[in-house]
Amino acid sequence: MKWVVDCSFVAALFLPDEASDSVDQFFSKLSAEDELIVPTLWQYELANVLILAEKKKRLDANQVKKIFDLIEELNFQVDHNEVDSHKLYELGRQFNLTTYDAVYLEAAMRYNAGLATLDKPLAHAAQKCNLIVV
Repeated sequence: MKWVVDCSFVAALFLPDEASDSVDQFFSKLSAEDELIVPTLWQYELANVLILAEKKKRLDANQVKKIFDLIEELNFQVDHNEVDSHKLYELGRQFNLTTYDAVYLEAAMRYNAGLATLDKPLAHAAQKCNLIVV
């Protein structure tokens, strides 16, 4: 199955105070046939989360390196498709999302993929679009 995975979901893998059983179960049950898709935005969000976590002493440089190694092992496929800002505006407006969250929703819709997120408004919007949500 194809899954669009947002940054909040992945961050719960490595930020101790954001740990989630559902996240751990999701990643432990992945099979070789599953595809993990992330929009280009995800790379920027991930780097920002790691920078802030290190600045706030939630992680150290060695932990950050291990996280990047883990991310590489998970083999996320970066979706480099540019999305029309008008489409993101419309999705954001329709579902009361930020454009950043609309990027994930749009990708899940375009790929007919499930959505892995811990963001409640984004999950609710995906459910309204009849997408599988973790």
